[in-house]
Amino acid sequence: MTAAETIQAAIDKLEGHRRAATEGRWQHKRSLDNHWVESNDRIALAEAISQPDAELIVTLHRTIDAQLAILRWYAATLATAPGFEPHGSNEFIALARAILGEEVPA
Repeated sequence: MTAAETIQAAIDKLEGHRRAATEGRWQHKRSLDNHWVESNDRIALAEAISQPDAELIVTLHRTIDAQLAILRWYAATLATAPGFEPHGSNEFIALARAILGEEVPA
C-alpha cells in the first residue's frame, strides 16, 4: 500500500468503528471494586475491568476525532505531492498502521 492508501484505510476503519460504536460521552464508572465504561447510561463494557483499563478505554474513545483530523490533514498533505512516498520514521504512517492492527515499533 502507498502512504496515501494506508492513511485512507486507517481513516475508513476509524470512521467505521465510530459509526458502529455506542454514541455519546463515554465515562468510567465504579461501584466498590468493579469498574466499567458506559455512554448515555448504556453500559458498553460490563465485565469487571481494572480502573486503568477503564480509564484508557474512555481516553482513547475521546481521541477519535483528533486522530481523524490528524490523518485527514496528512492525507491532504500527501495529495499535494502526487507520487511522494515518505521514508524512514513517520508518525502519521505509524498511527495509521496501528489503527489498521499492525505492530508498530515504539
